[in-house]
Amino acid sequence: MTVTTAETVTVDGLVLNTLAYNISTRAGRYTTPDVRTKNIELPGRHGTLNVRGKKFQQGQFVWTMWIRGANEDGSVPDNTIQRRLFQQNLDLLLQVFTRRTGLLDIRQTLPDGSVRQCFGEVLAVVDPQSKSVQPMATLSVAITIPTAFWQDLTAITYTSSAGLSASQTLTLSPFIGATAPMEDLVWTITGAATNAKVQALESGAALNVDTWMQFNSTIPTMKTLTVDCSAWTVVGSVGFTPSTSNLVHVGSSSFISLPPGPQNTAPQVQWTASSVDSHTQITVVGRRKYVTV
Repeated sequence: MTVTTAETVTVDGLVLNTLAYNISTRAGRYTTPDVRTKNIELPGRHGTLNVRGKKFQQGQFVWTMWIRGANEDGSVPDNTIQRRLFQQNLDLLLQVFTRRTGLLDIRQTLPDGSVRQCFGEVLAVVDPQSKSVQPMATLSVAITIPTAFWQDLTAITYTSSAGLSASQTLTLSPFIGATAPMEDLVWTITGAATNAKVQALESGAALNVDTWMQFNSTIPTMKTLTVDCSAWTVVGSVGFTPSTSNLVHVGSSSFISLPPGPQNTAPQVQWTASSVDSHTQITVVGRRKYVTV
C-alpha cells in the first residue's frame, strides 16, 4: 500500500489516504460542534440573557473524496480491469460508510505523530458524482459524532505528590492541549482524607457555573476512593466500602466536568480536605477531548 501523506486517516482500520481513494481537501474537516443551549430573549430588553454553562451539540465534519480505478499503490491496469477496480473501490467505501451495526472508529494521525480518535456515523446521503468516461468519481461524506468530541487514542494519567495539604491548587499538566471539556475521567483519592472536595478552576478561579464534587465521609489512610465519571460508579479499595450517597456533585451531571486549560495551559482543580496525612494523594486518568481533529 502507498499512503500519500504522513497524516494517515483510517475508518475501522481502512486507510483512506491511498492512490486508489483519498480525501482531496482539508475544507470541512475542522468544523466545531454547535452549542445546544441558546441565549434567552427577554421582552423589553436589548440583546439576550446569557445562559451559562452551555453544552455542545453532536459533532460533524465533512470529507470531500475521490475514487478511481486503481490499486492502492496507484498502479493502473488495462481499461477493463480498471473499471472493475473502480467498482470494487466504490463498493468498499460505501460499505464502510453505510454500516449500521455500530459507530465507525475514525482515527487521524497528526503532524506530530499523535493520533486522535472519534466514533461517528454517516447519516446523510452519499452521492458519488462521475463526470468522465474514465472510472473516477468524487463524493462528500458527512460524519456525525454523537458524543461531540475527538479524543486521545490512549488514556493519560496525572498523579499528585503524596502528602497533599488540606487545601491545594493542583495543575493537571498531562492534560494540557485539550480543547473540549472532559467528563468521563476516573478520579482516585488515596486517604487519609475527610470531606475531600475537588473543584474545577479556570485561570485559578471557580467556573462561572461552579463545578465540584465532594465525598462527605472519611477515606481511611492508604485506602482509595475511585470515582468513575463515565460509569457513574463510586468504589473503594479492599476493606473500604463507600456509599454513593455520600458523594455530592454540583455543576455537572457527570460528577465533575474538567474544562480545558485556557490558551493551551494545563487544567487546574482546587483540592480541599481535612484529616490528611502523608499518604493523601489524587490520581486522574482519562483521555483529552478535542472540539475538532
